[in-house]
Amino acid sequence: TIYLLKINNNNGQPFCVFTWMCAVVRRSIYDLTRKIQGQISNFHLLLAANAKRDTTGSYTSQASTVLDDVAHFSRLFHCFLWASYAKRYSVLLTKAGLQTMACRGLLTSDQYKVLCTLEEQHPNAIPQSSKLVPLLEWMLIRGQKGCDERHIRDPYGVTSKSLQEEATGLRGSCFAISGKIKGRMPRAYSHLVQILVDSFLLLAPWGLHSKLLNTGSTIVCVGMLTLFYGGLLDLAKAFLDPLENDETWSNTGAAYLDLSVLIREANAGSTVWKNAGSILPFSV
Repeated sequence: TIYLLKINNNNGQPFCVFTWMCAVVRRSIYDLTRKIQGQISNFHLLLAANAKRDTTGSYTSQASTVLDDVAHFSRLFHCFLWASYAKRYSVLLTKAGLQTMACRGLLTSDQYKVLCTLEEQHPNAIPQSSKLVPLLEWMLIRGQKGCDERHIRDPYGVTSKSLQEEATGLRGSCFAISGKIKGRMPRAYSHLVQILVDSFLLLAPWGLHSKLLNTGSTIVCVGMLTLFYGGLLDLAKAFLDPLENDETWSNTGAAYLDLSVLIREANAGSTVWKNAGSILPFSV
């Protein structure tokens, strides 16, 4: 046992550092997912707080329509965002996926036609994986249209400017995910760690047996080293793939981000601010 602890103390630190670096990658992407949710929520808050109201303090029908339209676009935007990055949701971006969404009422027929037309007319600028781009523009344009039509209060253009800032910040956060994934770890470094671990575990039986001179103890120690180093390496690889795009590690789901939870939270949050401000305890 003492000898095994010495081995872990001398050789475990580099592998722990590698796993920590991989965990940082996963954490940075997780932080971006929460930041995106917050920016979408800020967008809804600005609109709901400045929506025009009647004498009873309730939303006017036109202002309510603006809030509903933006909420609908934000739900589609968030869904298409993860469909662009996660393979298991990528089917939503195909024509068949859009047709199914339209049949189930998640897309209107006009929205479906526009998305298909954009992909056909601008295949390079708006490829299949970038359908979130027009949805973000629709959110901003619909909000600004509400300001122009005076269904959303816009004193001195402050609300419109704030919406633009939130939309541009949201764009930056969304496309930062792609950069995080593409630059998560130099391939040569990860391959080197893989070779080091494999070589260490392959030579461990001979090295331990020459010191312990006991077959039973050697088997136990090799098993413990394989569990620790092999498991640590597998965990690090799972951290490097938080969106579960690599089918090789699809069985270690505990290290992945549950995107379905994020989508459900965004769907529920799209109407939170509208509903929370639907009734006021004071006159406006």
